[in-house]
Amino acid sequence: MNLDIRFDFQRRERIGLIEAIWGADKSIDQLKRVSKEVLEKKRSSFYYAY
Repeated sequence: MNLDIRFDFQRRERIGLIEAIWGADKSIDQLKRVSKEVLEKKRSSFYYAY
């Protein structure tokens, strides 16, 4: 994954919660890239923006 997006793929195993992705300060391109990565790894995530 690119350095501008850091996804914690071990979060569920480490603390029991899925990754939450703060979307308000990300571009559409960044959100597409992180979504693709999540789908490829068959992971769950929560996207939100305030």
